[in-house]
Amino acid sequence: MLNALREGARGGVTKFVLLGFMALAVGGLVLTDVGGFFRGGISSNIVAEGKGVEITARAFDESVRRALAPQNLSPQQAYQMGFINAILRNEVQMQLFYRAAEKIGLNVGDEDVKEQIARIAEPLTQGAPDKGAALRSVLRARGISEDQFITSIRQEMAKTALQNAIASGGVVMPERYTKLLYATENQTRDISAFILKDADIKDIEQPTPQQLQAYYEANKGQFAIPETRKLTLAILKSEMVTDTIDITEDELQQAYEENIAAYSKPERRKVQQAVLSTPELAERVAKQVKDGRSLKSSVRNVTGDETAYLGENEFQQSGLLEEVAGPVFGAAKDDILGPIQTALGWHVIKVTGLLEPEIEPLSKVKKELEEALLNERSFETLLETANLIDDRLASGEELEPIVDEFGLTTQTIGPVRVNGMDEKGKNLLESYGNDAGQILELGFDYETGEAAPVIETADGQFVIVRVDEITPLTYTPYEEVQKDIETQYLDEQRSIMNRARAQDIFAAVDGGADFKETADNAGARIQNFSKLKKDQEAPKAIGPLALSQLFTKEKGKAVLAETDGGILIAQVTEIHFADGNKAKADDLEELSQTLRSENSTRFLNAYMESLIDRANIKINDRLLARTYGMGDGL
Repeated sequence: MLNALREGARGGVTKFVLLGFMALAVGGLVLTDVGGFFRGGISSNIVAEGKGVEITARAFDESVRRALAPQNLSPQQAYQMGFINAILRNEVQMQLFYRAAEKIGLNVGDEDVKEQIARIAEPLTQGAPDKGAALRSVLRARGISEDQFITSIRQEMAKTALQNAIASGGVVMPERYTKLLYATENQTRDISAFILKDADIKDIEQPTPQQLQAYYEANKGQFAIPETRKLTLAILKSEMVTDTIDITEDELQQAYEENIAAYSKPERRKVQQAVLSTPELAERVAKQVKDGRSLKSSVRNVTGDETAYLGENEFQQSGLLEEVAGPVFGAAKDDILGPIQTALGWHVIKVTGLLEPEIEPLSKVKKELEEALLNERSFETLLETANLIDDRLASGEELEPIVDEFGLTTQTIGPVRVNGMDEKGKNLLESYGNDAGQILELGFDYETGEAAPVIETADGQFVIVRVDEITPLTYTPYEEVQKDIETQYLDEQRSIMNRARAQDIFAAVDGGADFKETADNAGARIQNFSKLKKDQEAPKAIGPLALSQLFTKEKGKAVLAETDGGILIAQVTEIHFADGNKAKADDLEELSQTLRSENSTRFLNAYMESLIDRANIKINDRLLARTYGMGDGL
């Protein structure tokens, strides 16, 4: 445990992620609400207090708003959903763990904090020229000051080191126990089983016509013929208006001038650069470049590989790190710069080109500009046309004249059911993809002859749905299904009687009756299965559910389960435990790790519970309810 403490503060905390901190891990640590520490009321502006813990309403409200911002929840909504208590629980647990770490002298040094911040910032600022500025921007967006962030990192590292030490140092798994568990987990079982078939039930009393009629009425839904509709879809496509649009030279010129910034490039520099880990390496690389060797080969010659060489790229001044931007833009072509220190390391730079400001001419961007204007104008025209059609349909005008006037394409769908299928199960609206649901909803919301409002589809088309014909829900007449009704009725009666006898037989077997004799008396054939494993594919006669249940039973005990056409009764006849002494070392180690992980969580929860009990935490429930239950926070 002491070893874990020594290593934990420095190396065992990389699982802590900035975004998790900023969301305050609403569920709290890896711990649950052990101990149920929401135990009472306190006064004033304190939301929680106890030995070594004091959380003010203002500080807590800041935490609440940081936690809820990514979730797009108001504090009132969070209170109603139970999140406010979860956030407070996390704050209390964090403080208790940090105080416990302080008490045993577990402090985190400045260098460790600096290294941890660099690791956390890397994925959040990847590609940013100024990683420090990028990280500060992320913090500002979350409402977190740099001091708050640094303090929280230091506390989190201390807490995590203590937590890891407790988990890793407090759980020892005896080899004897691991082998015993291996023997249990890898056991096999012998099973005997027989099936009581529904078809074996004879002497079923024939139903009367009245009984069959009543059975038909009770199960009428099985014989429903769903409602169907015939629909006409009228479609307005973008290509129907594109040919009517002309983009003039004057319009192109005006659009070009209005967006001139998009076609302007400021002064730029083309540079080759390498970033080395130490100033000594950077000095050696710079010297070789100045002596005439290429930057790439110099890096390879000094370091043994080309990893530090970043290649040749074109940059605006704002796209470079602050420390190198000035020197690069003050240099002449072919100048060698460096070493220059930045947050990334030590830079050696060769300026390979000076690029003056330039503006791409209209002739170069004319085609893409014309296409953009055409798309924009087409959509506007399409939308205006769709709105006009919508207004005319709403005024009661028939669809056909509108189709002819605007050259719409039409498609007849149906008879179609509400699920989009015809009576043979073919999807009639498959070509409409995700829009099919909206089209069907409109098609089944309106009456015969009515046209629904124009809708826009995902691919930019506009569709009108008109209901042409409705065939209501009906049922297959009793006379046509009488034979099927009688067969189904008799099968159901056999199944009911078979289940009743199966319950009696199962009770006898599970109570110790001779398995073979019981099966013989029931006219059933026994099947025997040897050395079945609980994670194997179950024999067809037994099935996966029954097999799983059989591995929870003692020897001689039975299970009852439904199977195709009957009821299965199966009994455990022998249990074969694996030999833990013959287990492979890798298998035992894997099992031991799993056990340590499970027990570590239990151990952490127990430790947290003890901290809470000793701290005697009190919660100001009235203040929480007044602040978040009635309004929108402080």
